[in-house]
Amino acid sequence: MHLEKVVVDEHYRKSRISDGLMQEFFKRIQTDGINTLTVGFLRPEYFYRFGFEIDHRYGNLVKKLKKAAPEEEPKDSFIEGLIKT
Repeated sequence: MHLEKVVVDEHYRKSRISDGLMQEFFKRIQTDGINTLTVGFLRPEYFYRFGFEIDHRYGNLVKKLKKAAPEEEPKDSFIEGLIKT
């Protein structure tokens, strides 16, 4: 799977909302059985924080995802937490 961009309004950029969005995205695609995520080279320092590495086979930054473990109890997702507040 390829993620083109993550864009957050300038007003919210210091709130680390994009970090929560990324973690939620990783969780959802892992649940769908996806184990490789690629992104372009726009702001690579941001993606390095999440474990992306340069992989010339893909020509992009790549993150290998682990197989999702089944959850014992349902937990609120990051998105659901935003809706409740």
